[in-house]
Formats: sequence, C-alpha cells, structure tokens
Amino acid sequence: MNKIFLGLIGLLCFVQFSFGQTELASTERELATMARDILDYPDFEVQKKKNREFTSLLIQTLKKEESYSYPFDSLQTISILDAEDGSFRVFTWQITKKKDPKTYYGETEHFYFGLIQRKYITEDNPPEYIVIPLIELAEIPRTIENIVLDNNNWLGGLYYPPKYGNGVQKKVLKYFDPKGVKVGEKVKRKKQEYYILMGWNGMDETSNIKFIDVMSFDPNDKERVIFGANVFYFDPLVPKFRALFKYSEYAPFSLNYGYIKKGFGKKLAIVYDHMGTPKINAAKLKDIWTMGPDGSYDALYFSSGAFDWIKNVETVSVLSNQDKKNFEQNQERILRSKMAEMKKMAEIVGDEDMVKEIEAMETRKNLDKYALKFIQRKEKLILKKQEEIQKREAQKLKEAGLDMTKKQN
Repeated sequence: MNKIFLGLIGLLCFVQFSFGQTELASTERELATMARDILDYPDFEVQKKKNREFTSLLIQTLKKEESYSYPFDSLQTISILDAEDGSFRVFTWQITKKKDPKTYYGETEHFYFGLIQRKYITEDNPPEYIVIPLIELAEIPRTIENIVLDNNNWLGGLYYPPKYGNGVQKKVLKYFDPKGVKVGEKVKRKKQEYYILMGWNGMDETSNIKFIDVMSFDPNDKERVIFGANVFYFDPLVPKFRALFKYSEYAPFSLNYGYIKKGFGKKLAIVYDHMGTPKINAAKLKDIWTMGPDGSYDALYFSSGAFDWIKNVETVSVLSNQDKKNFEQNQERILRSKMAEMKKMAEIVGDEDMVKEIEAMETRKNLDKYALKFIQRKEKLILKKQEEIQKREAQKLKEAGLDMTKKQN
C-alpha cells in the first residue's frame, strides 16, 4: 500500500513538473519577443513600455520554484549568469537610445537593468526564491572605485561569463572598514564570502568601461545586495573597492580570467590588456578615451584574501571550459565520421561480426579515448583482411595463368 501511495505522489510530482516546464516554455516565448523589442524597437517610448512589461513578467516568473533551473536559452539579448555554488542567478540587459537617430555614428545612451534570482535557504524552512531588482545609478560618480554600492545604487552594466570555471566564482576575501582605522594602529581585516563579477558599460560616444566588482548578500536583509569591498590593491597601501578600466570606443579591450606564468608554474588570474596612448603630443590628447591596448598584459592575482596588481605578465595558453567543450564536440564528430567510414570498409571485406561491433560502439552516448583506440585496432584488422583478400585474388589469377605481379606482353 505504501509503495502504491508513494508511486502516486511521484506521478503527481512529475505531472506538476511537466506542466510547470510547459508553462515556462510559453512564458519564455513571450519574454523573448519582448526582449528583442526592448533592444531593437526604433521608438524609445515603446522600448520603455516594453521593458516595464518584460521586467514585471520576468519577476513574476522568477519567483516560481521551477524557474530556478530553467535555462531561458531563447533570451539571446539578456545576459544570464549562474553562481558556481548555485545560490543565485543574475540577469542583466540594456536599452539603447541614439541622441540623434538620423546619424549612423554618434552618441548612444545606454540604460541598464538587472535582477538577481536568489535561492534563500534557512535551516527550518523550505527554500525561498527571492527576486531582487538592480537599480542603476543616475550618474557614475568620480569616486566610483572607492565606494560601496547596493542593489538600489548599482553600477549598471552587462555582466559576462568568466572564461574559466562554471559560473560566477565565490572567494573568501579579506577587507577592512576605513572608518574604523585609527592612525598608528594595525589594520584588522575581516573575512567574508564575495562573488566576483565582470561587466561592460557602454559609457558614451567615445569610450566604454569594463569593470570587476565584488558582490555579497547583506546578512541582516535577505533582499539587499552589497557591491564593493576594498580588496583591489593597485596601490600596496590604499585598496580600491572595485576596478574600472576605461578605453576607447574604437579599440578592443579584453578583461577575463587567464593563466599567467608565476614562479615555475602557471596560476589563474584576472588578465587584461595594458593600456597605452598614441605616440603624439600629450597636449593633443583630449581625454583618456584615446587609450587602447599596447600589446602587453597586466593582471590581478588573488592572494591572501585580496587581488594584487601585477604589471607586464606573461600569459599561458590553456583551453577554457568552452574551448574544451568545442574541441570534444569536434573530436566526437570526427570519430563518428571515422566510425561510419570503417563500417563501410568492414562491410566490403565481409566481416559481419566487426560490423556489429562498430554498430554497438556507435550507440555509445560519448565517443572518448576508448573509442579512438577501438577505431585504430579495427582499422589494422580491416587492412589485414584487405591484404588477405588481395593475396587470395592474386593467387586465383595466378592459378588461372594470369600473374599480375609480372608485366604482361
């Protein structure tokens, strides 16, 4: 009786899950249409209206438990990042508006929006799915690298995925409260878990910024997110709360995790292009926007709970997770193609047992090193069989008075 009861519960859960996924798929299609209009619609007022509708529907959707593991793959214009530890997801997107729609080039305004979907877990209660809106600062202050922000005062931007790892990385950082530091006293640093985020902001018509920020959740308010901690040591004595890099609109600039040579080995760090200026009179440089990469790299290396600046690093090429995935998929295609070719050869030589072995191998979900060794081994057997067949045919011809090894007159 208990087994039947449990079976019914399992069936009901499956039906409920299936219904939830179908409902989410329908909502996703609606969201995807809105998302494209937000970015591409020529009328700015319509963009704003669509954005309000999109945000409202997305918030309602993300509050549902079944949405937490739903990928939302069709939202191509929305950046969606998962935390490595599965504790939250962050959604960011933008609206753009040309100041003069008649010009192809010219200043474009960027307005950024974001939501954090948090899986809030306490000991005595089931998980709670909280959605926290991110409200962009009206203007980026000059002191932006040296202040703490929160979800109501957010440095807007589009967050992008780290090259290495499986999502937004978490680290235990050591920071200190500048207000509590007294002259002559040793600085006491506190430990706290932070998430490392990298983002892009379209700034203005001449320059963009990329930035590294650190994020934590307020222990006293489950719906408050804190951005910034003084853990970026470009100066050994005065750390910054976040790292900003301003560069020309017309120059590429890379900022992501990478491997650098350190000591006798390689270490993972945040690597970025070193910025240089054109070789012209400095007086002619109107602004920092003229800066661009000069071919060398600097890095921020995580050590002792903070990020230390290292100038002029030597990078080491290592395949990222995505590169490895692409490589493995390509290898899989090559192996399957080779397997199909080998099966034809086995059919030609009339080896039915080998054909069955190959077909059994083809049913494997992934073709790995074992499959490669299998192919190499069977290829040798097929070549051997081909040689045996050729020898037999040659012998038959010889017995018939035709020796193909000799020149015929």
